[in-house]
Amino acid sequence: MVNKMKRFIFTVLVLSVFGLSPVMAAQESTANFKVSHIASPFEKIIEKIRLKFKYNNNDKADYLRYILENRLAELVYVVSVSKIDDIETTASRYNTYELSVVNFIVQTNLVSQRDKLIADLERHRQVIEKLQENFKFESGWWLAIQHDINSIKDSLVRLESLR
Repeated sequence: MVNKMKRFIFTVLVLSVFGLSPVMAAQESTANFKVSHIASPFEKIIEKIRLKFKYNNNDKADYLRYILENRLAELVYVVSVSKIDDIETTASRYNTYELSVVNFIVQTNLVSQRDKLIADLERHRQVIEKLQENFKFESGWWLAIQHDINSIKDSLVRLESLR
């Protein structure tokens, strides 16, 4: 019985790590895909494990950009379903991943990824600015989202200097 349980958990973990995760539906003009929940701690661990299996810097950058897109989709989700309690943490999580991907690209000097990320961040900024319109000026939620916008602007300046 215990061996069956261990095999089942191992199988689920292996399938999750190697890409057989839930499929995200396309969404028009917000995030590149749509989510129906905030990533669970287990899903975030799986993301980190998958990242460890990316040995090429370009593959890592692509995967980090994918995770960033996922964090944007989560932010869109919490605002669209009015999960007010999750807005600040989701906005903060987006900011953390945004800075992670920017730092990785700058530190590894991946000029080939620079233009892709600049285009992503420009689009993200527009999406996040639209999300911000749902909140009263200078409210806690408005400020949390403004922090993401300011961070994107700073990151764009950093990326523009990468040559």
